[in-house]
Amino acid sequence: MKKDSVTVTNVIDRMLSPTPPFWQRVRKIGLYVTGAAGMLLAASGVGLPVPAAILLGAKIIGAISSSVAIQAQTTKTEPDGQTAK
Repeated sequence: MKKDSVTVTNVIDRMLSPTPPFWQRVRKIGLYVTGAAGMLLAASGVGLPVPAAILLGAKIIGAISSSVAIQAQTTKTEPDGQTAK
C-alpha cells in the first residue's frame, strides 16, 4: 500500500470514490450520534432545562462523531482490495 500525498485533487478523489461497506456503517452511526448531540444542544436553545454536564458532553460527542463521519467518508478501497487509510 503506497502512501498518498495530500493535495486538493487527492482529497477530491477520495471524497468521490466509493466507500467500503464497513465504513458506510461507521459513517451512518457517526451521523446519527451527531444528530442526537445536535438535538440536545437545540433543546437547551429553546428553553428546556438541560444540565451543563450533559451539554458539555453533547458538544464533545458531536465534534468527535462528526470527525468520525468525515474520516469514514474519505476511506476508499484500493484496486488490490485493501482499504486505504
